[in-house]
Amino acid sequence: MPNKVAMTRRRRKLRKKAGGGGIITSALLIGAFLVFVSLYTATRATRVPENARIEVASRRTIEVAGTFPVFASARERVYVAPISGRVERIVPEGTVVRVGTPVAQVINDEAASRAEPEYAAAERELRSFGLSAMINLERARDQLMSLKVERKTLEATIADCERRGDMAGLRAARRSLQRVDEGIRELSDVIASQEKKARARAGELAGQLEQKREILELATSVITADRPGLVSYRLDGYEGVIDGPDVHLLSSRLEPVSREVACPADGQQVVAGSRIFKIIDTVEMLVALPGDSEFVKGLRGRVWVRFPEFDPSRWPARVTDGHRKPGEPVILSIDAFIPGVHARRFVKAEVITGVFEGVAVPEEAVFREGRDSYVYVIRSEDAVPVKVVIGPGDGKYVIVRRGIPEGTRVVCNPWILGGQHGRYPAER
Repeated sequence: MPNKVAMTRRRRKLRKKAGGGGIITSALLIGAFLVFVSLYTATRATRVPENARIEVASRRTIEVAGTFPVFASARERVYVAPISGRVERIVPEGTVVRVGTPVAQVINDEAASRAEPEYAAAERELRSFGLSAMINLERARDQLMSLKVERKTLEATIADCERRGDMAGLRAARRSLQRVDEGIRELSDVIASQEKKARARAGELAGQLEQKREILELATSVITADRPGLVSYRLDGYEGVIDGPDVHLLSSRLEPVSREVACPADGQQVVAGSRIFKIIDTVEMLVALPGDSEFVKGLRGRVWVRFPEFDPSRWPARVTDGHRKPGEPVILSIDAFIPGVHARRFVKAEVITGVFEGVAVPEEAVFREGRDSYVYVIRSEDAVPVKVVIGPGDGKYVIVRRGIPEGTRVVCNPWILGGQHGRYPAER
């Protein structure tokens, strides 16, 4: 028994020694690892030179975009002169009109000079006949009314003679009543005949007046708007090209080409069929992009468009032509009207396919080693490479999805630190 107790005590002592040795071993391993990391970092860290360009990583909005020469235009409806003559503008340039609003008229002065007096004469004749017929009919109706009053008087006289037994007076009254009745019948027939003749003559004169009016209208033609929009008398020959069969007339580079167009001034003589004004749709604009660009070929669905020369805003747009021929422009639709862009037509546009927000650094600060991406981060007075995961960029800045927080100082020209630090192109 004493031997067993002694053996148990020795085993406990050995276990304590072994346990203490394990803790020491673990501490030594951790220390060695930290020393290794420190030495590795020390070997990778580099003193920041004076000519290092340093920038702070900050939150930015990155746009994936391409810039192109484009042709931009609203939908337009061109109106032509229905007859030859002199153009007169009814509403001024830039007026917003509704359907049915008179915009301009074309007057054939020679035809109008002949038609206006004839129309006025026919109008006077109809008015004069109507007045004369009305006077004659009123006179005949007055006579008829007098006879009817006389008849009532005779009827009262006959009744009185019958009551008194005055046979002589009764016979005289009846003869007078017979004469009055004949007069009423004759006068009624005359009035009916006059009314019939007056209606026929009035219809004939009204027909002649209508003919004169039609001739006068042919001499003066008023053109009204058949759609709402903005009136413009400035024609450049590109009206209707972007949404019509002549879209191929636009040059492949979407640059201005010479196109002759006649734009008649107010008061100018024109021939029938001449283009005299247009109405511009103020609800939608169409933008034609060069179809030979790989960036443009990949456009689908919804995008944004910016016209930096006119407005910094991003305009939502959509790709509209799903069945275009190879090489033809790609058409985008914007639910807005930008007057300056429409007036210029040929402009520069930024087509934006994606908008991203996040911590960003200059794209030149990112370099690659193998398949990994790094940036040099300033820590104290040293530049230490840090592995990062990058996202989209716009050619100047790139989003850092993981690796460094906002406010971190980074080296923008890592090649000055030695080694092969090539520029990393941001993923689109």
